[in-house]
Amino acid sequence: MEKNCMLLAAAPVRREYFSCIDGLLATMANYFSSPYGLMFIGYMGFEYLSDKPGADTFGEKLLYGVGRYSRDALHKYHHVKTSWCDAENYRSLHNTIVHSLLNQVPVGVYLDSFYCPWNLAYQRFHINHYVLVIGLDMGNEAYICLDPYASAGKYKLPGSCLQKGFREYILFEKDPSENQEPLSLCGILHENYYSNAYIGRFEKNYSAILQFADDLSHNIDIAHETSAWGGDLQSTLLFRRINNLGKNRTKFACALHYLGDVFESEAIHNIASAAEELHSGWDMINSLLFRLHLTGKESIRSTIYHRLAAVAEREKQLSLALTEIAEESKEQTMRSEFLQRECIV
Repeated sequence: MEKNCMLLAAAPVRREYFSCIDGLLATMANYFSSPYGLMFIGYMGFEYLSDKPGADTFGEKLLYGVGRYSRDALHKYHHVKTSWCDAENYRSLHNTIVHSLLNQVPVGVYLDSFYCPWNLAYQRFHINHYVLVIGLDMGNEAYICLDPYASAGKYKLPGSCLQKGFREYILFEKDPSENQEPLSLCGILHENYYSNAYIGRFEKNYSAILQFADDLSHNIDIAHETSAWGGDLQSTLLFRRINNLGKNRTKFACALHYLGDVFESEAIHNIASAAEELHSGWDMINSLLFRLHLTGKESIRSTIYHRLAAVAEREKQLSLALTEIAEESKEQTMRSEFLQRECIV
């Protein structure tokens, strides 16, 4: 440890499909020696609000439709708890960070990308971002941070930058082992995919994607979508949200592969592989939008529609296959419980 430095031994967990929050949560799960795969179990969602009040771009109307947020699933299934708190002022935030570090626990901090020196949006765009504070460089009045979204390295964040760009912070703790219940395949799938609420959500996903396909292919105005982003399509809300929809399919596959490993189910691994393939389907939509942006060829609009319709059908089939496994798991559990009762009698 350097002189005048406080530093915790946290190692960043990076995946190319992680958001900044995903990286922080996975890093902290790893720090607490916990897995994190099931934090993505609710990420097979889609939501499109064609008549969203105040929204005049497709990027504003397109949402992820996440069923169970990663922080909630991480706590429920892997027992790593997060507390999201508003920072009253910079001094109280600094004191909270110091207190947590002295207790050997890093702190997640919201940092507007405009004030994040190593971020590509630095001094350009105001974009939500989070970093993990793992130490202090008191001599230089800086915070030592991990930013798994950016790289595997450590960064020094000047106190002046945090003071300008902070908003909230995240505290982490691990549930005591005596409070942890064993995983149940039937329980996990029923809670997330077999209940009537989730089956209905899958049906809505399919219809919503088709409506999005129709509206986008007929009405997309690239110039309008990019007007607030200096004409850069890749920076637009629409491009980033479609990109994240693809990444969410890979995250969902991560959760399914974890279940497949734990419960030794080849069928679940097969569905996970199908979910991974959906990532490229969503990426193709962005590629087509980029081609439309560069060439202006109207024929590309029809291709966008048909590609999105194909994605919708594949997602529908995947949800049906998963629901079937959930139903089989429920039947097996009921049969096992019945036999146990018979033995007791």
